[in-house]
Amino acid sequence: MGLEAVKTCQLLLISAHGFYGDDISAASGAENHDQDCIIDLVARPGQASWEVEGLARHTPDLKLDCFVDTTDRTAFFSLRGQCTLKTSTPAHVSLFLFIYPEDIQSLEVSYTSSPLPHPEEQEAVPDIDRFIRLRFIITQPPSLVAPKHQPLQPKHRSEALFDALQSLATVKDISFYLDLSSLPIEIQAQLACLPSIFSSANIHSRPRTHVNRASLVRLYGGAGGQTVNPSTTAREPGHHEVQEAQPGSPTLTTSGVLQDAAPTSTQTRKRSASASGFLPPYHNRHDERDIASSSNLRLFESAQENASPSQELTQFSPTPDRNGKRPRLATPSDLDLPSLPPTPTAADFLEASTDPSKFYTIRQQLLTRITALETRNEQLLTRNVTLEARVEHSSKLEDWFRLEVRQRVGGEVTRQLDKLHHKTGRKWEEEIRQEVRDQITQDVKEELYEDASKHVLQRIAAVLVEAVDGSGWLVPGSTACENLLSRSVVPGENALYTAVADVQKTHAGEMSEEEMARVIDYLEENPLSAVKYNACRETMRRYFVGQWKATRKRTWGVARW
Repeated sequence: MGLEAVKTCQLLLISAHGFYGDDISAASGAENHDQDCIIDLVARPGQASWEVEGLARHTPDLKLDCFVDTTDRTAFFSLRGQCTLKTSTPAHVSLFLFIYPEDIQSLEVSYTSSPLPHPEEQEAVPDIDRFIRLRFIITQPPSLVAPKHQPLQPKHRSEALFDALQSLATVKDISFYLDLSSLPIEIQAQLACLPSIFSSANIHSRPRTHVNRASLVRLYGGAGGQTVNPSTTAREPGHHEVQEAQPGSPTLTTSGVLQDAAPTSTQTRKRSASASGFLPPYHNRHDERDIASSSNLRLFESAQENASPSQELTQFSPTPDRNGKRPRLATPSDLDLPSLPPTPTAADFLEASTDPSKFYTIRQQLLTRITALETRNEQLLTRNVTLEARVEHSSKLEDWFRLEVRQRVGGEVTRQLDKLHHKTGRKWEEEIRQEVRDQITQDVKEELYEDASKHVLQRIAAVLVEAVDGSGWLVPGSTACENLLSRSVVPGENALYTAVADVQKTHAGEMSEEEMARVIDYLEENPLSAVKYNACRETMRRYFVGQWKATRKRTWGVARW
């Protein structure tokens, strides 16, 4: 079994995990292997869970700093919690848990409905994926970082968080949960790339620690921080004295007071680092080799097991070099540490990767995973059918509701209109009838007045004609004629005659025959208007003539001029 078998196994893992969706650790990595991934999350709130001696623990008071840049192959992770210390200024101080990328054995990403550590508590939560889980499996516990020159004595309200940070600094399996509702789709897609970036298959392209982000000098407003390792003090709970520290590293007493170690020279730190038989968490400036694989990790653990008890009590902490940029591990130079075994060859890696037992284990895991996902798929199909039935029922209810509302609204509008017509209809009819009655009366009066006037004028004219014809007095300038006319004319006839004569003389060329007849008819119907016309000057006479020629005489049913 050679390299082809290894590639086939990897493809099986990717296809199984990628198709069935819940665990995206392998599938997302295969899809985004050739894409650049840049993640920069700062103080993103979430919840952490871990196990200590078989007991599950959980805290919701931590925040995650996540930086990954595949373009320059750097990364850094840290968890932070804000504690209230008794003698600290300011009172609220952030304590950090540094997770170096060189220590990450694997990083799993999955979706879950609840960050609760107990399965029975998760059953009470609705089956909806609301969180994304980042599971860090590391070879070394995270480094607890605290401010310099300050005792670690938390107040009562911060004791639980401080205890959680100390407990997290002793474990190698940490799960952090981020709320999906607070993460954009782009960030979720980038987080899905993390398993492939930290996969054991990418040994030679794994990210290194980002020096600036891991620098302790930049913390706490430039005052600097120190690394505290609670696991070393927890190995001997009976001692009550400060442990013997290595040059340049701080120590933690049983009372929780952080003490500074004596300063050491740069040469001493270099000798100490070169004399150490353990793999440092940071690369040397002139040695850019990556940690090869999990075989190197096993060799590293075996070297730790072979170390003497005095070496196990040695406390390690990264201290900056003379440029203050790249931290290193400082160890006592007077201890004899075992040398590293020979570096494994490519054949060793190939034999370890093609072990039949591993293939059998992977096959069993795949079969178990496929069975679970098939069950989940059946549940989702059943749920989909139920949802479709609910949607159809909702559509029917919506149609029924619309029809009911339309009928009710239409009936109510009709009822209100009938009620309004019943109240106002009779009144409107009476008003219309009265208006028509008044109009008819007015038109009849006008017709009667007109007919009576014409009849009187005709009789007067006949009398005048008979009188003139019988008397022979109609001689121009005769006094008898004038006396006769003065006794026989209708009152106002002289004013009407004068006005009509003036209108014909003055406006004969300005008006048509129809307009002239309209003005004369108006003067005939209104004798006082003729008197008013004779009394006015030329301007007002023209104004009155303009109004009279536009006046229409109305009759009932027929409009005429």
